[in-house]
This record gives sequence, structure tokens and C-alpha cells, in this order.
Amino acid sequence: MKSLLLASSFLAAVTGITGQAAAQQTIYGNGSSAAAPFWRSTLNCAGTDFPLVTRTGSPVAAATPVTPFVWDPDTNGDGIANNDGAPPSNGYRLGTLSANNTVNCALETSNQVTNFQGVYVSTGSGRGIQGVFSHSPSFAGDYVVGNGTTELFPAQHYGISEAGLGDNDVNNYNLGNGGGRPATQSLTILAPGDATPDPLPSNTFRNPRERYGALVQFP
Repeated sequence: MKSLLLASSFLAAVTGITGQAAAQQTIYGNGSSAAAPFWRSTLNCAGTDFPLVTRTGSPVAAATPVTPFVWDPDTNGDGIANNDGAPPSNGYRLGTLSANNTVNCALETSNQVTNFQGVYVSTGSGRGIQGVFSHSPSFAGDYVVGNGTTELFPAQHYGISEAGLGDNDVNNYNLGNGGGRPATQSLTILAPGDATPDPLPSNTFRNPRERYGALVQFP
């Protein structure tokens, strides 16, 4: 089971996207390598294209199934699916990816939001969870974009994990690592209201529930 993790600050990042004349909106996330090609396809069908990228330095290769599931709806109502002309399924189905390992949505542009782009870096699930709990782009790491430059996220909005969070993890997010609970992904999360001065020790972060809002997990 794959889980999409995000803090409620994510909702602010996508507010207003539906207006085509609105300013460019970009969301940034990282995590599961197994889910990477499927999530990349979904993002590209919803907004403008972005390549499938992995973390540099210590990269985790994105999964590239021989016959992957792709998001292949008939969003413009012409009876033709967006990728290869096969009958539409209006959801995920077995299909063929394009050269950059993402689905080709060229025939379905009527439902794409031209001022929205989703960025995702394949890092492995653990770093996806760390990114959400810390709101630190450092866990996604640098990634190389098409022009050869190496970039770091300006923000952290969401993560994807191949395993869902348990009660212990949710309590750590909300309350910090108190009560003798095991740490989540080796992070030390401070309690709400903790006034420990900066700089904080390595892998120690302010309380995310207090600073960024409630944790949201799908499914």
C-alpha cells in the first residue's frame, strides 16, 4: 500500500490552481521509488510536464516496470485515451510510458491545468517521511533537471511512502518524541511550545503540527 503524506500547509500551496490565469503554482515532494513513475504520470496529466528525477549523491533509482500502470483517462471526451489510442479506462491501466518514463498526455490537454506543476524526486520512502515531518528540503536532496543544473527544493509540501504511518508516528508528529515513544525515521521532533534556541542539534526539528498544521494521510 502506498501512502501520500502531507501537512495541511500543502493545501495552501494548491489554493487557486483552478484559475488558468492565476500565477504558476508548484508543489514539491519526494519519497517512494516504486511509486515514482506512476505518481510522475499522474502529475503530468494534471499539469505541465516535469521529468522523472532521482536524488543525486546517493540516488535511489526510480522503478521502471516493463508494463507499468499509467494514468490513462479520456478527459476530453473524445473516446480516445491519452497515451496510445487504446480504449480509455478512466483510471490506471496497463499501458506504455513515453521516452522519459512518463505518460504522454498530449491528447488530453483540455483537462490539464497549465499553471500547475508537481515536482517529485525518487528518494525512497524513509526520506519521504522525513521530509514531511521536518519540512526540510534536505531530505529530498539535490536533483538534476533537464538543463544540467542541480537544484534543491525551495519548500517541502508532501511525501509518498510505501508503508503507512502508525499511531506512534502520528503522536510524534503532533506531540514530539515524548512519553518514551520510538523516534520516527531517526528524527527528534520537539514538543509544541518547546523554546530550545537555534541552532537545533542534527536531525532535530520544531513541532510540525504546531508550525505547519495537521498531518493528512491517504489512504
